[in-house]
Amino acid sequence: MLIPIFCFLLSLPMSCDDKSSTLFASPAPLVKIKQTLNRLKTESVQMDIRIGVIEHVLMQVRSVTQASGRSLCRVSTGSYAMFYL
Repeated sequence: MLIPIFCFLLSLPMSCDDKSSTLFASPAPLVKIKQTLNRLKTESVQMDIRIGVIEHVLMQVRSVTQASGRSLCRVSTGSYAMFYL
């Protein structure tokens, strides 16, 4: 989701050179930049929330496994299994 926005922002200086006279007459490019920055901020907040949720779940799993005397072991299928030590 961020890659197209980033590519758009990278292409702005090139397009600014081509349209230097009309760029300052029209506020449309600035509006697009502002909208893009707002989208980036929103996505950044959403990613921070997702990371926080994952960290919380991982912390809960670790505390449960430590309290019960179990250990997490990675299985070859990519999932985790609990084993008693």
